[in-house]
Amino acid sequence: MRLAIIKLMAFILFPFLSCDKNMELFPWQCDCDIDVIRLSKPSSVTYRVFAQEGATVSSITYRTSSGLMTAQNPELPFSTMIHLDKDQPMALTAKGNPKEGSIVLTYEVQEHGEAPGLLSSSVSKVWILKDGVCE
Repeated sequence: MRLAIIKLMAFILFPFLSCDKNMELFPWQCDCDIDVIRLSKPSSVTYRVFAQEGATVSSITYRTSSGLMTAQNPELPFSTMIHLDKDQPMALTAKGNPKEGSIVLTYEVQEHGEAPGLLSSSVSKVWILKDGVCE
């Protein structure tokens, strides 16, 4: 009976003793995105992605007039301007690890209208780790 208990305890304790004490508590990857919207007028869209305080970004995907484009291991800060027609969707996604910093996604829309001048709007979204979860 004692031998069975000793074997059972060794079986239970071995995985805990063999764990790496320096295991990273952060996830390897977060999927960060800004909601897809459709443009009401032909527009110039500037997509931007920043990483702050040690955060890393492994890829950025954004919508162009010809479809989705992906930049692998992009140089940060990332910025690109594209032109989209009326009713085309725009989208921005980044994959990365905020670690103890943050990943910031932004876009700025400049509508080209019939009236002189441009109408402009922008949106930003910040991704951080809170209790091991990307938010």
